[in-house]
Amino acid sequence: MSYPPPPGSGHPYGQPPSQSGWQPQPQWQGPAPVPPPMPAAPPPVPAAPPAHPAPSPYGAYPPSATTGPSPYGAYPPPATAVPAPPAPPSGAGGGARKVLGVLLGVSGLLGLLGGGALAAHAYSNSRQSVPNSGAYGPVLWRDETVDHLFPATIGQPPDSTYQASDKKAAQWNRMGVSEDTSCAAGLSGETGKTARRLGCKAVLRATYVDLSGETVATVAVIVLPKGTTAAQQMGEYLDGQQSKDIPDAAVVPLRVPGTLAAKWQESRRNGMGGTGLGDDFPYAVAVTTGAVDGRASSTLPRNFEGNDADRQPWMDAAKALSETFHTHILNLAR
Repeated sequence: MSYPPPPGSGHPYGQPPSQSGWQPQPQWQGPAPVPPPMPAAPPPVPAAPPAHPAPSPYGAYPPSATTGPSPYGAYPPPATAVPAPPAPPSGAGGGARKVLGVLLGVSGLLGLLGGGALAAHAYSNSRQSVPNSGAYGPVLWRDETVDHLFPATIGQPPDSTYQASDKKAAQWNRMGVSEDTSCAAGLSGETGKTARRLGCKAVLRATYVDLSGETVATVAVIVLPKGTTAAQQMGEYLDGQQSKDIPDAAVVPLRVPGTLAAKWQESRRNGMGGTGLGDDFPYAVAVTTGAVDGRASSTLPRNFEGNDADRQPWMDAAKALSETFHTHILNLAR
């Protein structure tokens, strides 16, 4: 037996009552929520900002115009932020800069290594002797400049790190060079005859004064036919003059006006010396020496011992200067 629903009330879920006779009990409900009280008055409208607001400290943007309280306790909206600068492009641009930096670093390192290798190679080459005498030796007297053949200063090098023309090795200063290269004008006496017999082609002369300013010398480079025979024979003749009581004067002095050699002439010759080159250098070097002030050798009285040695210093100076030029000419072909 079922009971009809009370008047004025429908089933809470809109379903018909169960046929078993059980009636669902009404669900308990708590008190209804109380709505929040309405504000008594609308929030005040903030005053309009001044026409020219005061500048913000440190250059910040002025505060937003809507600074009133936010409903429901929310934070006010943030002020307009300064736009951040655009981020640098990533990927290919940054990688290219890194690659460029690496390449520049590697290039600098290679430059340093290459410079060091070049310096080492140049030093190594400077220590090598690459002879060019076979082709260049016979013609260097025509191809070399005057300043190379007869340098402004010359001296016997103290070791292999110096050249005869280096100023640090200087023992003689050049006064002048002859323009006349004929064999007759450059050599005198038996020396001239011997050179012509061996086929003398030219005689190149220059006058030097030693660093003391007391000794003057004329150097003659005798150019002979290509081959070793003529140069060797001329060298043997010049060596033989070293032991003569009265050696041949050999070279005609070259006077140079306006210098310490302005009065240098044949009557002032005191010594001579020379040497031959040979092999690929068909040359001989002959030297005549004297005193700048005209003092002559062999002026001591006969009863003085050692009178024969009075000429020897001049002879030694001439021989030493000829050997210096021997070394210098050989180096020109290297």
